[in-house]
Amino acid sequence: MTKNEIDDLKQFITATVTQTVSKSDTRLETKIDRRFEALETKIDEGFAGVADAIDRINNQLDSHETRITGLEKVAQT
Repeated sequence: MTKNEIDDLKQFITATVTQTVSKSDTRLETKIDRRFEALETKIDEGFAGVADAIDRINNQLDSHETRITGLEKVAQT
C-alpha cells in the first residue's frame, strides 16, 4: 500500500468511527431523555399524591378544630 492509500484508509476509518459514535450518542441521548421524562412524570404524580394527602389532613384538622371549639363553648356554659 502506498502512503496515500494508507492515509485514505485512515480517513475512511476515522469518518466511519465518528459516524458510528455520533449515532450511538444520539440514541443514548434519546433514551436518557425518555427516562428523565418518565421520572419527571412519576415525581409529579408523587407530589400530587402528597398534596392530596395534605389537603385531607387539613380538612380533618379543620373538622376537629370546629368540634373542639363547639365542645369548649358547651363546657363554658
